[in-house]
Amino acid sequence: MALYNIEWKHSTQKEIKKLPKVFIKKIIIAIEKLAENPFPKNSRKITGTENTYRIRVGTLFIIIMLILLNFIPTLLCLGLPIILF
Repeated sequence: MALYNIEWKHSTQKEIKKLPKVFIKKIIIAIEKLAENPFPKNSRKITGTENTYRIRVGTLFIIIMLILLNFIPTLLCLGLPIILF
């Protein structure tokens, strides 16, 4: 059972659609796993922020924010800031 809901920012959805299908599958799998464990070993807190983390998926970084939305713990996927090819 998922402990966290997952919400996608609209701009993040648009960014992901532009990526190759190989990356999209990896990102979706990684985000689904975050619903049960929001702090995997490859996550890092972004300095100078509260509740904002980055998670590396292959050569991509996913930025997530932990928020309380209607009293439900929620992961908000903020974007893909760095693409390393």
